[in-house]
Amino acid sequence: PRSTLLASSAASDVYKRQVLDESCKNSDWSSFTSEDGDSVVEYNGVVKSTGVDLCIQFKVDDDEFEIAYMEVDGENCSLLEIASVVAVLFED
Repeated sequence: PRSTLLASSAASDVYKRQVLDESCKNSDWSSFTSEDGDSVVEYNGVVKSTGVDLCIQFKVDDDEFEIAYMEVDGENCSLLEIASVVAVLFED
């Protein structure tokens, strides 16, 4: 199973953006092109429930995106840690 966050619709993108903005404070969104030529959207914020700093980089390809990188409190996350953070942020 993939432990990355994927989306294939604008509605899904808006939902995930809202969840991050509601779950975190000091939300900041930016975009850039990586050295490999990939389009990247970066999110930075502080998780309200834990106070940890969160940085997520989404690799964007047409109408799909996936988490390409994540760090919590300045520490790079493994795929398992990424899956855990996504599960907590996006649980019902």
